[in-house]
Amino acid sequence: MKRLRFLAVFFSFLFVFSVTACGGGGGGGGGAQGAAPVVCNPASVANGAVDSSTCAITCDSGYTLSGATCVADPVLPRIKREGFKVIPETEYAEQIVSAMNESFAQTHSDWQTRATGIVSHVNTILNRNSGNKKSYVINKFMTYLDANATAMAAAQAVNGEFYIDNLYAANPGAGGTTVFNYVGESGKIPAGVGPFAKILCLFQGKVYSEVWTPGPLDSSLFTEISEGSRQFWSDYYDHFVGKYAHELGHSLGLAAEDRYNYIFSDQSGESPDLAYNIYYDAKYATDPMVKGVNKDGVWKFTDMDAWIINHNANHQYNGLELLYAIPAKIFVKVVDSSGIAVGGATVKAYGALDSDKVAQNMSSLLETLTTDGKGEVILTNDFPDKWLAKGVKASFAGKYTGKVLTLIDLQTVYLMEGQDTFVLVLTLQ
Repeated sequence: MKRLRFLAVFFSFLFVFSVTACGGGGGGGGGAQGAAPVVCNPASVANGAVDSSTCAITCDSGYTLSGATCVADPVLPRIKREGFKVIPETEYAEQIVSAMNESFAQTHSDWQTRATGIVSHVNTILNRNSGNKKSYVINKFMTYLDANATAMAAAQAVNGEFYIDNLYAANPGAGGTTVFNYVGESGKIPAGVGPFAKILCLFQGKVYSEVWTPGPLDSSLFTEISEGSRQFWSDYYDHFVGKYAHELGHSLGLAAEDRYNYIFSDQSGESPDLAYNIYYDAKYATDPMVKGVNKDGVWKFTDMDAWIINHNANHQYNGLELLYAIPAKIFVKVVDSSGIAVGGATVKAYGALDSDKVAQNMSSLLETLTTDGKGEVILTNDFPDKWLAKGVKASFAGKYTGKVLTLIDLQTVYLMEGQDTFVLVLTLQ
């Protein structure tokens, strides 16, 4: 079975899922000289292939290279809603490390004050959701060499100085979070550096999160804002603090699929047109995990995200695991304009956004079903292994209807409502 995997590609507001030793390095290889034949060791591998000219090992789908062996990707079970452990009140306030590149820290003596202000503003965003308990407190300030920026500053983290262990009683396997700030000269950011959250950094048997938030001086939170910026954004500061809130959200298990990828057209050739762009969906207008151009600032997490933050404040589950917090079954129910079930209706499901976060634009028909006497069909539930979004359409006697079904919809019903069955109601028009 294909499993959803995340590529360590740098992109704005990227979630990176990896299991590494903090600050660890990679190995190297050798080659032949002159015309001597290449002898690969190993010459072959199970569940993969060895390139006879370069000796490079490529693993089959569902397997990952570990040394010279292709090992099976972990099979993640569905997260049980009741699986979240009760969090002691003392564990909602997370002690974190704030690290800054040395060149900026040496020329801006007030960087610690500014960094503290940013974290305080993140807490303001969190508190916009009723009942929020999560907060962040900077426990330690650190600086790191600018040259280590492209290595996510982890090269200096191996001795543990860049990590704070929160000693979570309810989740002893988790340590905490480190925010690596990078502020360069105007317009200059090292190649390969972009905002992201790196999850599962293993140090002394505990898991830590690294949040990376670079920016040039002319648009950084660490510099004064121009009058033009003040005029364009009603709350410029809130607008840019959204970047921090976004990456810290990833560290708490939010939107591992990178929610801004929910953009696709409808090439099915059948009515209605279900083209979708999450940036134009009112439900996500203030969502830091989408992080569009929110001119008015004032970020606020969705209700589902707020639920996860409160229940996962001590990092019990990572984002990849939470992708599987979904109902076991998906029903489609077709009704007429009066709400009466329609039997014999045709239901078609199209692939919209695949598990690799690539828009398939409903160009492929996944399945065709016929509703029973209750107007229902059971849709194949291959979220998120194969799909993050589908277009579902129904027709009967010259009338049509359809809706987009996303992984977010499934997670919301399962986590917030505790429903192990999702019902997508389609009303014929």
